Amino acid sequence: MEPIAKKWLTQAENCLRILNDVCTALKNGTPADRTLARIYRENRCYGSRDRQFFYLAIFAWFRWYGYLQKMPDDPAKRLLAALVTDGVDPIPPAMAALTGDPAFDYPRLPTPQERFKAFTGIDITGVQLVPEWTLPLFAEGAEERYLPRLESRSPLWVRVLPGRETAVLQEWREAGLTFTPHPAIPGAFRFPNERVKFDTMKSWKAGSFEVQDLSSQCIGIAAGAQEGEHWLDACAGGGGKTLQLAAMMNGKGTITVYDIRERKLDELEERATRTPYSKMIKRETKQNTYDGILIDAPCSSSGRWRRNPDGRWGLTPEKVAEINRTQLEILSHRAKQVRPGGKLVYGTCSVFAVENVLTIQKFLAEHPDFELLPFVSPWTGTFTDGMLQTFPGDGDCDGSFVAVLRRKI
Repeated sequence: MEPIAKKWLTQAENCLRILNDVCTALKNGTPADRTLARIYRENRCYGSRDRQFFYLAIFAWFRWYGYLQKMPDDPAKRLLAALVTDGVDPIPPAMAALTGDPAFDYPRLPTPQERFKAFTGIDITGVQLVPEWTLPLFAEGAEERYLPRLESRSPLWVRVLPGRETAVLQEWREAGLTFTPHPAIPGAFRFPNERVKFDTMKSWKAGSFEVQDLSSQCIGIAAGAQEGEHWLDACAGGGGKTLQLAAMMNGKGTITVYDIRERKLDELEERATRTPYSKMIKRETKQNTYDGILIDAPCSSSGRWRRNPDGRWGLTPEKVAEINRTQLEILSHRAKQVRPGGKLVYGTCSVFAVENVLTIQKFLAEHPDFELLPFVSPWTGTFTDGMLQTFPGDGDCDGSFVAVLRRKI
C-alpha cells in the first residue's frame, strides 16, 4: 500500500473523533444531524469534502450498527466495515490506513450482507438493523414493507404548487437535476439525491415548491382542507403541512398555527413569506373552534429511520411510553376545539402501532362524540376506514400514519 498523505489520515482521525461526539450526544437525546451541525459551526476549517465524508461515514455507521455490534469493539475497523457494507466505492485510503485492512480489495458484491461477510468473515443472517425490543411494536405489514427498506437511503421528495409545474420543471432541467413525478399524486416529484440544493433557484425563492416527503404529503391530502375553512395546525413545526393545507385551500380561509417551540413558528413565518399564503397564516392567541384541526404529533420518528438511522439507537421503551402519553393528551385537549361536524386529523411519522392505530382506538373509546371518517388513499384510490399506515415500500418514502376523525353533529 502506498504511503497515505498526512492530511487524509487527519481527515479519518477527525471523523472518528466526530463519531465519538455524535454517539455521546445521542445518548443524551441529541440527534446526529443536530450534533453535526453544531460541530460544523464550531469548526469552520472543515471543507465541503470533509463534511461530505463525515456525513457519509457517520450515517453509514448508524445504518449498519446492528451488524457492527457483532464485530470486536474497535471503532476504526467498525467504521471501515460500515463504509464497505454501505457500498462506498472507492473506500477512502485513510480509513484503510488507520486499520491496516486491505479495504481496496474487498469484493464488489451485490448485497450489504454479502459485503459485510466478505470483509469481516461474520455471518449476520437473522441480525436486525433495529433494536430487538422494537420488533413487537411495529404495525402490521412492516416486515415486508418497512424493515427491508432500512438497507437503503431515502430519496428527496418535493411538492410543487398547483399551476407552477411548467416553470419549476424547466428550471430543474436547466440545472441538470434528475427527478421523476409520482404517477398518482399530483405535484409530487422524487429526486434520487437526498442532498439537492435548491436555495439559489428562482422558483424556490418564489415559493413555487417545497421540500416535503411523500408520506408527509399523504397526511395533508387525507386532511382534505377546503376553501374558506378555518384550520388549526396544532403542532406546526417548520410549517410543511401548514403550507400544504394553504395550497389546498387555494389561499382562501385561515390557518392558525401553534407549536410549543416558538423558534419553529419563527421559521414557519419566514418560510411562508416566499409563498402566496403568508397572509392567511397566523399564530394562535386564544382558544377557538375550528372546521379542522391537524395534529402532526410528536412521535418516535420510527418512520424516518431510513433517513435518520441514528434514531434507531437513541430511542428507549420509556421514551416511547412517554411520547404516547403526550399524543393522547394533545388529542384530548384539541378535540374540544373541533366544531360539530368538523375534522380532527392525527398524523405521525411513526410505524409503531402503539402510536398509531392503538392510540386512535383508545381515543375513540374515551371520546364517543368522535368517529372515524373514511377518506381516499392516495396510494390506491380506494376508501380507507379512516386510517392509513404508510411504509417506505409503498412509495420509496418515509413511514407515516394518518387518521381522520369527525366530531358527530
